[in-house]
Amino acid sequence: ENSNYIVGVLHINKRGFGFVIIDEESDDIFISSRDLKDAFNMDTVMVELKKHQTGSRQEGRIVKVIERGQTRLVGLLKNAKRELVFDADDQKFTQPIYIDHAHSHGAVAGHKVVVEIKTYKPYLKGNVVEILGHVGDLLFLNMKHMLNFLKKFMNKSNQLKMKLIKKKLKQELI
Repeated sequence: ENSNYIVGVLHINKRGFGFVIIDEESDDIFISSRDLKDAFNMDTVMVELKKHQTGSRQEGRIVKVIERGQTRLVGLLKNAKRELVFDADDQKFTQPIYIDHAHSHGAVAGHKVVVEIKTYKPYLKGNVVEILGHVGDLLFLNMKHMLNFLKKFMNKSNQLKMKLIKKKLKQELI
């Protein structure tokens, strides 16, 4: 095997560039955003090491995706021209995933869903595999959950206060 090529796992930074991690002993390889090719965060990739580097860190460019690391993502569905577009919650995954209505399985714009990527080229296409709920509903459910928690907490707190007041009154009466 050519020593100018190496295999590792890509970790993309929120700012768009990435590092390929080979193993614990080896240094990470810096990959600029323009050298990511069609690789995504957590993909196993083949990297060609660059002969000239700008800094002290080894640099490379991705030449091939060997295995996809993330095929399912959680995010929000939005309307596009003829289909739905999926916007992942993961900030490291910035590419839109297109979902035609035949693969939306009843999900509509505004739904929080789990999408499985089915096609990577010429652009990302996916299927909805789970509907988590409507964004408004999820917010409402979270608020409802918080209110129930607060009620329970306040009840416990009030019960504790009442016990302390009763105890104090008993002590004053004695």
